[in-house]
Amino acid sequence: MVNILKKIRYVIVTLCYSLYYAVAMIYNRKEILHDVEFWNERIGANDNLAMYLFQYPAFRNLFYYRLRNHRALVEILKIFCRPMYGFELNAKSIGSLMAYHPYSTLIDCERIGEKVIVRHNTTIGNKNSGSNETPVIGDNVQIGAGTLIIGDVTVGDNAVIGAGSVVVKDVESNSIVVGNPAHKIG
Repeated sequence: MVNILKKIRYVIVTLCYSLYYAVAMIYNRKEILHDVEFWNERIGANDNLAMYLFQYPAFRNLFYYRLRNHRALVEILKIFCRPMYGFELNAKSIGSLMAYHPYSTLIDCERIGEKVIVRHNTTIGNKNSGSNETPVIGDNVQIGAGTLIIGDVTVGDNAVIGAGSVVVKDVESNSIVVGNPAHKIG
């Protein structure tokens, strides 16, 4: 009986991820495959879309973000593979993004560049509700755990923001900032 249930589960999971793969190939194919490529690079794996959707809830959220213009489709897909709650993505543009353990993480910004890494308990957003002044994150940026980036702030390319930092002013490219308020140390 247990073997039969395992086989049924395997068939259902295979069908669900075949559906996901088909959807990915139809809508935003280039961006989704770029995400898979970046995650493979960061994790050191050679996994495919189905494995990331199955194993990494944070990747699911990014996948659903890519399909945000197809709301009904996203709601149907969420029945089979729930998103990670407590990890919100709301940006006009997101390049390749890797989110490590993004519990209690909110990203509400103008733009996120390519190869950006965000760690858990991070808030990127506006200072006041209703304000349109949101951050712009450059390429190859690493954002530490517990970081706040708020307001009309630009984080330059190749910047590193240390854990627990509060960023309320622009961060130069190729710099390291830490502290509250964040200040340059490298």
